[in-house]
Amino acid sequence: MDILDFKAKAFDFAADYTKLLITIATAVITFTITFIHEIFQDNFKSYRGFLITGWIFLFLSVFFGIWRLMALTGSLNRGQIPGSPPSSLVAEPSLSTFNIRIPGLFQIGFFLVGIVLAGIFSYCRISNKEADNGSTNALVSKETIISKDTVIRIDTFYLKK
Repeated sequence: MDILDFKAKAFDFAADYTKLLITIATAVITFTITFIHEIFQDNFKSYRGFLITGWIFLFLSVFFGIWRLMALTGSLNRGQIPGSPPSSLVAEPSLSTFNIRIPGLFQIGFFLVGIVLAGIFSYCRISNKEADNGSTNALVSKETIISKDTVIRIDTFYLKK
């Protein structure tokens, strides 16, 4: 394996890591948006700022991740002079150039802050002591109505406030 193979492998690893962070960030955003009303119903207003700010940071992480993928592609492409043999490179591609490092650092930073904010939101909702009055709320996933006065509940989960 020569040095160009190692460089190509390093670019592959950097691209895969960037794609992994993009995937996790979009999955967290999608999951929280999809299930926010089912899980938290109407009582999440006091902690909404954590979640919305977390979403913004995760969106920024995705933006900088796409920017980094484009920079990786551009760095691999710019070393070749059109019409010249592959051995005549203008500049050897490197992962340590600013056009790759800066969006990568921003992607990781925004991702970590977004995940921490989403975690703070989840922790605040789970350990919500201000609404604890000892009662239980029922979250019904299936409900069967036999008549106007008779309701049979199936797959009912009881949550303690």
